[in-house]
Amino acid sequence: MFPMTATGAELVAIARLRSEIATLARGGEYALAGSRLLDLARLDLRVGLRADALLRTRQAAELARESGDLAEELQAELLLALATIQAGVASDGEAAADAVLLRTSDLSDDIRRPLVTSAYLVRGMASRRVGRLPAARVALDQCRQRAVALGRVDLTALALAELGLVEAGSGDHAAAAVCFTFARDAFRLGERLDIARTVDLLALEAFVAAGRLDEAIALATDTLRDADQRDDAELAARAAGVLADAYVAAGDTAAAVPAAADATARAARLPAPASHALGARARLRQAALFGEPEARQFHLEAAVDLAAASGDAAIVAHLLDAIVAGAVVGTWPPSAWKLVGELARACRAAGLIRLADMADAALVELR
Repeated sequence: MFPMTATGAELVAIARLRSEIATLARGGEYALAGSRLLDLARLDLRVGLRADALLRTRQAAELARESGDLAEELQAELLLALATIQAGVASDGEAAADAVLLRTSDLSDDIRRPLVTSAYLVRGMASRRVGRLPAARVALDQCRQRAVALGRVDLTALALAELGLVEAGSGDHAAAAVCFTFARDAFRLGERLDIARTVDLLALEAFVAAGRLDEAIALATDTLRDADQRDDAELAARAAGVLADAYVAAGDTAAAVPAAADATARAARLPAPASHALGARARLRQAALFGEPEARQFHLEAAVDLAAASGDAAIVAHLLDAIVAGAVVGTWPPSAWKLVGELARACRAAGLIRLADMADAALVELR
């Protein structure tokens, strides 16, 4: 759900674990090798090495089956389910989590309870990703309740964050905002400040989408101040953008204009690719706030340049949709159609053929 990059310490840990596993396997210590394989798979998942994680979890499950260690086998199977979800095969993750839940009855309570709690989390994550939101909600709520009873703040935080994504996916942004806010607090309690910052932004966006603008403005202001104090430039830039969006949604143009300019300036100071993604959205936001055609065109051109430089399909698609929609209804000056053509050419150069075709079609059918 929240991708991370490997630190130097994590790379050293991966190399050390691989060496230990090879030594243990050569010495016939298969049970201990299986445990180390699970440790390695967890670390592989953490740093995004999904193919390696799939391999390690399968190896660990096979070793556990051969030794007759049911608890170790189910832990491996559950980690394998998580790896399949992250590899994009969520339906397999659902089936694997269900299989784990069905086989836990013979385990002692001290092993069964945390394992069942984790299995419900994995089941909910998988169901959300395949679009079965009611099933995801049930599984994640089971995880949340059990995690609270166990005192597992880490699992509580993850369940709440996933529940927030479920509620957002079902269109209940107010409920999503509440879930994200509690998840953020739980991540902070567990000292996972990196994930807490990401969830904080999800809460901000959900408050805006729910129309709870006073709360969004207050929270965004606090987040921006906190990010500046900790020198977290990217979080500050994102929070500044959400703050500007909240002012726009509230109809407070006097506050929105300087907030939007601040968001643009902050985005420009970031390294790529964040500067491209946030900068394109920031320039688009500024274009919408100006009444003069020349000012709007200036910011639209800057947004197109940033989106084209990013080569990111999601950024380009967002910008293409906004420019075409604005050109059709007359929000943008007629010269905006020229930018649609520029986006089409940039898409073809970046290999985004489907988006290029959509831009060309818009020029032919809607202009």
